[in-house]
Amino acid sequence: MRGLTSQRIVIAALLFLGAVLRFANIGNVSVRSRDEQYYTFQALAWIDAGPEGLHKQAEFSKLGSTPPPLRVGMIRTIAQLIRWTGRTDEGAGVPLALAASIGALLIAGLIGIRFFPPWAAACGILFYAVSPAALAIARRTWTDAPVELASALLLCIACQITRDSRRLLWFPMLAVVGSVGITFKEAVLIPYGICGLWIICVVGIGRRQWRSVALLLGSAIVGLFAITAWTASSVGGWASLIQIVTGTPVSLATPYALECCWGPPNLLLQSFWIVSPVAALMSLVGLYALYAASAPQSVSAANQPVIRLIALFGASQIVLAMTMKGWLNLRYLAGTFPSFYLLAGFGFWFLAVTVQNRIKSRDYALTAVVAVAILIASAVGDYTRFQRVFVRGGLPDLSVRMIIDSRQQ
Repeated sequence: MRGLTSQRIVIAALLFLGAVLRFANIGNVSVRSRDEQYYTFQALAWIDAGPEGLHKQAEFSKLGSTPPPLRVGMIRTIAQLIRWTGRTDEGAGVPLALAASIGALLIAGLIGIRFFPPWAAACGILFYAVSPAALAIARRTWTDAPVELASALLLCIACQITRDSRRLLWFPMLAVVGSVGITFKEAVLIPYGICGLWIICVVGIGRRQWRSVALLLGSAIVGLFAITAWTASSVGGWASLIQIVTGTPVSLATPYALECCWGPPNLLLQSFWIVSPVAALMSLVGLYALYAASAPQSVSAANQPVIRLIALFGASQIVLAMTMKGWLNLRYLAGTFPSFYLLAGFGFWFLAVTVQNRIKSRDYALTAVVAVAILIASAVGDYTRFQRVFVRGGLPDLSVRMIIDSRQQ
């Protein structure tokens, strides 16, 4: 019991470290991106004229120069922040990104404590706390930090349903989180859909609990209608919404996407390696531990399917992004960060346990010292890389081309 308490203290300390690092770096952005300008302009348009202001913003989006004002959750949250703080520049939405990033880290900590071996969870949270990609997103007025938080919540709920599907409250909660997340960025449909399909397979097909599946589907339909109605009211009515949707270019293959976010699929994997090399390698070890090796006995049989869900959740989104034109950008995959780093922690823990089992027991202390030294070196390296590339180097985005070019800095 005392050992378990000490492990949770370590995890709590790492979560605090991650929150401090995110807060400490919110003010060191030298140049704001065009996306940050767009969301701020749209929020100001809402403040000035409400739905009519967003409808006018939609006229600009028809030219393909700005995104359509359909992410009303993001826009109206930034508008509220502007009212509270009086800040009207492109950094007005940074408190939202900061809170969402810290929230995602905390949810990942809860998932780790609930479903992973304690030291595996601690390793994963350390990787996540110092993640250069997560730290970079937490200081920008982008939709990707809210996506990160929504994905973490969706994953947490899906894990809980996988572990115990008898509590019906979890099913409408999944629909609520997914529906709200879509109002910040429609890409939330991807993790939402993955969780939904997993639940249908596990709970419906596997356990024959079709009533629970029906509750989930019904809640999802109600949620989708509710957010569509809210979006319509925010842009001036149903006719205005239809006009915006049908009159706005829908292609993701913009000139910027084709130049910076497109290329051979392996560039995405290479970017993960450049940003967080030890975590990237350990995530592969984690996949091996789950699917090619026998997981250690200290992982309960009930939690092994949950960890497989976590691995599938992240891997499927990465594979999907590799097949989509213009999606080779790590910030578009912010929703995979909780699963990616937890899986990396699981892989590191599995490797350490495997090494320990192959050497003499009297060398246990030496193994622990070496493992801790590697973790500390990895954490220092990741944070140093973040400072060099994103703070001093001023990298404006996380596209694969920019990240690969950053190696020359």
